[in-house]
Amino acid sequence: MMKTFQLLFRLFFGTAAVVLLVVSVWWLFFSVDGNKAYINGTLTTLNAPIDGTISLPKLTPTDPISAGERIGEITNPRAAQIEFEYAKARSEHLQAQLRHTSLQVSLQEMQEQLAETLVRVASETKLNVQLVQGDIERTKHELEALKASARTAGDKWRRVSDPRVRGALSQNELVEAQGAKDSANALVTAKQAELTAQTSRLDAAKHGWDAQVRQRTYSFNEKVKLEREVKELQREIGETALQVKQLAARLESAEQQLNLAKAAPLTSPIAGCIWSVDRRDGSVVKAADTVVQILNPEDRWVEAFVPESQADRLNVGDKAEIKVPGQRQTWFAYIEGVRSGGGRVITGQDVAYPPPERVRKEVAVRLRFDAEAPHFSAQDFYGVGKAVTVDFAGAGSLSGWLSLVGESVQTKLHAVAVFGSEFATAMSLDGTMNSSFSVSANIAFLFAGMVFGSLFRSLKTKTSATASFVEAYAGAGSSLSIQTVPPRTSTIFNASTTLSAPERLFREPPVSSTSPSASVRQDHEGTKKFAKTKRKSRPHKGGKRK
Repeated sequence: MMKTFQLLFRLFFGTAAVVLLVVSVWWLFFSVDGNKAYINGTLTTLNAPIDGTISLPKLTPTDPISAGERIGEITNPRAAQIEFEYAKARSEHLQAQLRHTSLQVSLQEMQEQLAETLVRVASETKLNVQLVQGDIERTKHELEALKASARTAGDKWRRVSDPRVRGALSQNELVEAQGAKDSANALVTAKQAELTAQTSRLDAAKHGWDAQVRQRTYSFNEKVKLEREVKELQREIGETALQVKQLAARLESAEQQLNLAKAAPLTSPIAGCIWSVDRRDGSVVKAADTVVQILNPEDRWVEAFVPESQADRLNVGDKAEIKVPGQRQTWFAYIEGVRSGGGRVITGQDVAYPPPERVRKEVAVRLRFDAEAPHFSAQDFYGVGKAVTVDFAGAGSLSGWLSLVGESVQTKLHAVAVFGSEFATAMSLDGTMNSSFSVSANIAFLFAGMVFGSLFRSLKTKTSATASFVEAYAGAGSSLSIQTVPPRTSTIFNASTTLSAPERLFREPPVSSTSPSASVRQDHEGTKKFAKTKRKSRPHKGGKRK
């Protein structure tokens, strides 16, 4: 009986030791710390659309608000001045339009006059050309007659100047013949000059000159004047059109300012609750100044921070379980992103609690709820800022790791079962109890040996994880603490005074100017001092310590 009890005792504590070893190995090398996590959400900023004085009802954080709800308005104290400027711009625009229209009418009338003048000029030019052409024809006939007379006089002079005839003629006849020849040639030359002048007059008549008075015709002068005036009007119309366009843009801007100056409403674009109020009723704001921030309950997630040595055990898409302290219900989520790598990262300001500047050896993990998110009221800011715990499924959980180990020993379990069955059939069922317990113990020890073999095989592939864990443990004094700060400090409301913010749970230790190795030495020296003090305080077996 004693041997049976000893075997049972050994079997029980051997199994407990194996289970404890399995859990210890998982916790040291395969678990993921999910205790540093909190719920986060998106903030929508409502800005002032114009400059002016704000009119707000009494708003306090956690007040629920609906999408499209009007929460206030902004009035511009310069509304009267803007209205006067609008009236002035409108008057100038109307005057410019009137002048532009008047110039267009004048241009049209002047163009009609110019058309009539062009008709008259064409008619007068044609008449003058015809007159000059008639004079040219007449002069040409006269020139031909004079040329004939000059030829006759020249023939007569050649006859009388012949030496054979010259002696028979008197001196007067010779002089008369020579004078007639010279006179005829002079008349021909004069007529040719007149023909040339008339040809020039013909060219001038074609260009609007009067053939009689040898000056521009009245219609032609009027035509030139009208053309000059038409060009001037066209230039003025172009300038006026540009002025009208500029005044129209100025009028449109003044009209927009006038509409905004009357009253610009402040409307919530989403449904949610008031997160912070940055302006009081009656305060003066400028365009784009922040008035309130609204928390969106439809966009919430979990921010978790795990040691960098454990980050390689997580993958995007892995499942996780979210638990809120004080509640029994569990929510399911999946890993949306892992911001891996050392150093510090500056995050955005569009979230309720921006992830802090990560300390060395910590990685931020964002988890998104699958379908149903934790239900909180607006009075609790929909749970934003509450600390939660994350149980990572997959390789980072105990069940997931055991499933991996189980896969490696599944084939060996089958061999153990076959061996046990064959061994049981080989043994007599009527044997002693000691022999049956020995068989059970041998089977248990064989199973434990296989489990140990699988564990050591897993550990062999996790040497890099072991080194990372040792390094993380050495710097735990400065890497496992974190501080989360609200995105901004409101003059009206500070969210961190109401919420159970994560920074109350995770306080960053004092920053030391020493290096990580110095911190490790300090921790080691502190441990030795603690042990030495403990040994001093332990009494001797023989009595009190002197």
